[in-house]
Amino acid sequence: MVPPGFGPAACSSRVSAAAAGPCHVDAHRLGHRVAAAAQLSRLLAQVEAGEEVVIARRGRPVARLVRCQPKGKRQFGAMKGQIEITDAFFEPLPEEELKLWEGG
Repeated sequence: MVPPGFGPAACSSRVSAAAAGPCHVDAHRLGHRVAAAAQLSRLLAQVEAGEEVVIARRGRPVARLVRCQPKGKRQFGAMKGQIEITDAFFEPLPEEELKLWEGG
């Protein structure tokens, strides 16, 4: 559900959008910071519903709000065969490099 006053079907002087494209909001029309915070809640609701919101300043796109994609579950062994750890990894560091690691 698109919040009132937003989306292609409800464009006003505050919002403009292409009929099938993302919702465009002109930031200078959002007004006072408190009002802008309320608008942000509405915009986030749109994004949660799957819409893309483009925020513009004076008609020029500045930012795009899109829904975050969840990261996939990590799989143990996914890097197997792509890296090699040699015996040199387990050898003591040279004295000067060890001092750098220890903050000296």
